[in-house]
Amino acid sequence: MQAEQKIKEFTHEDIWRISVVFESIHVFYQTDAQLAEHSLDGTNEMIDAAITTIVKPYDKYDIFPKELHCTFTSKQTLDEQYDGSMYFYLL
Repeated sequence: MQAEQKIKEFTHEDIWRISVVFESIHVFYQTDAQLAEHSLDGTNEMIDAAITTIVKPYDKYDIFPKELHCTFTSKQTLDEQYDGSMYFYLL
């Protein structure tokens, strides 16, 4: 899917990885401190808006909500609480 590739190519200096899982988008910062900072400074909202802008041209059937809401977490949380496993994280 072209939108998925463009979403994964979105960059921000603190993003470790973006994963698209079915209709959900998971944004991983490097650390929990970055996650806390960006929850307060408007970065999460900026990323939600940017991802929505990427997806909308591909959403021919208006499946996604008007504004997408990414799930934000960190690589640190993934490693410490889920042994670095996306499988365990998504359970």
